[in-house]
Amino acid sequence: MKRAVLIVSLLRFIGLSTGQCRYRLCTFYVSRITQTNFRPDDIDTNLCPILIVGYATYVNEQIRPHEKFNQFLQTLRSLKQSNPQFKVILQLINWISSYDSAFDQMVNNHNSRYKFYDNVVNFLRANSFDGIEIRQRFEKQSRPLENKDWFIVVLQALANKFVDEGRSTKREKLLLLVPLTLVSDLATLEARESILGISSFIKECDIDIHDW
Repeated sequence: MKRAVLIVSLLRFIGLSTGQCRYRLCTFYVSRITQTNFRPDDIDTNLCPILIVGYATYVNEQIRPHEKFNQFLQTLRSLKQSNPQFKVILQLINWISSYDSAFDQMVNNHNSRYKFYDNVVNFLRANSFDGIEIRQRFEKQSRPLENKDWFIVVLQALANKFVDEGRSTKREKLLLLVPLTLVSDLATLEARESILGISSFIKECDIDIHDW
């Protein structure tokens, strides 16, 4: 029988080190069909204090979560009762970076970018998320070169938005994570992403390695 459950992506179970503190970060994806019976209430919030939940996309200038999200959100929120430091991060994926992508069109449009910042904050707060991870899937296709710089503009503005929103509402600042996808070699990654630009204001950044 087809069931929707959260499945763990073991490839993205990593340790993030900052000084003498160590954080474990896990990613869970909502799946329609699986033989795994792993539920949100099986999560040990002390073992994995940061949970990234995938995924959502950006369509028609709106954040659109996976259709099965609502089955798990309430349980994920309740996990914070066992560990107040437990963080739930929304993963937003731009599946194919191209001129036709709704996300890339937003990146290249001034008014759309500002609407995106508001949409992100409103969605995260309304659904009790503690932050967002913005992930871009390139596979083997090239990326519009101008988007490389505009993406940094978006990230910097969103990071500033989180700071300002946290101060004005006196709430904990939302988190911003940006993973990098290494498809073939470092030169290819550097051609697609402004690594120095991202690292200038993102505290931690994980790298996914694919052999496609």
